[in-house]
Amino acid sequence: MERRSGPLTAIPKKGSRRVRVGDTESAWRIRKKPTCAQGAFRAPMKWAVQACTTEPGSVLIGNRVVSHPDNWVRPHQTSVTPAVVRDIVRRALVAG
Repeated sequence: MERRSGPLTAIPKKGSRRVRVGDTESAWRIRKKPTCAQGAFRAPMKWAVQACTTEPGSVLIGNRVVSHPDNWVRPHQTSVTPAVVRDIVRRALVAG
């Protein structure tokens, strides 16, 4: 998991999904097309999570040690469900 703060753009509403962790609602999104490294089976799939607030905040970059389903070497279907995202957000909050 990576947590980034600073001049990042917000996660677009179109194509993002919502998940609630405690009292906080967040939006999360997976990149539609793999990066070159993900497509070549050299980098894991990542997704971004951001709290849905009016104040600018940090973006959490989630990471599973699995390939992007649209990779060019061994395509497959890997699920990232709201439960998986909730678990990653909870772990990040506990870790600070």
